[in-house]
Amino acid sequence: MPRSVAWSGCDAECGDRRKRDYYTKNGTLVHSRELFKKMADLGWAGIAIPDEYGGSGGGLIEQCIFFEETSRGLAPVAAAASSQLVAQTLLKFGTEEQKQARLPLVASGGAMSLSLSEPDAGSERVAVLTPYVDELNVKIRESLASTGIEVIDIEGFGIDDNFGLAEPMPQEIADRAIKLVDRCEPDPLFISCTNFRALEAVARIEATTGIPVVTSNRAVAAAVRKTLEDLA
Repeated sequence: MPRSVAWSGCDAECGDRRKRDYYTKNGTLVHSRELFKKMADLGWAGIAIPDEYGGSGGGLIEQCIFFEETSRGLAPVAAAASSQLVAQTLLKFGTEEQKQARLPLVASGGAMSLSLSEPDAGSERVAVLTPYVDELNVKIRESLASTGIEVIDIEGFGIDDNFGLAEPMPQEIADRAIKLVDRCEPDPLFISCTNFRALEAVARIEATTGIPVVTSNRAVAAAVRKTLEDLA
């Protein structure tokens, strides 16, 4: 993906406040499904997904360019990063059946995020903590349910702008997560959003609750580490 193409696309669609207000419903959404679908139609949602799974066949460099330019252009597509990054985990560790079923959904813009689970591993009942507003949390619940995972509770911080996603401190995230787990007693806890400082809160949450915690960044880091180990 040429950097200029990604930038010009963002500039055309959300290059001023009026356009961004349209896609974010006056700042109440951090992810615009309408804008993301337009990007998907251009092949951007599956930019690092192989052709055989409906993607554009690019690599991680093209994916990084997409992330950089959509961030620079203030494009309200907050769910794009987690969808594309976790898709790489599915490419690496998923079965062929899982890849055929899920990756075309990501590439077409039909799935905003993915959650990975193994049969009989006790991870089908999850609680979810996000920085998002309720409207986006509803979509996350629906997306997880489409994979067969039961979301028994989901809670968000109600943050409605991209820059604000990184503002909650790890202590605050841990406090909210522990209360959520105490309330609904899930198998694991999933903390969504790559901009959220959840990784720094994981140790305290796991030590206090005794359940595993999966964060968007932790899943990506594990996939990258495994890839490097395989290359060594």
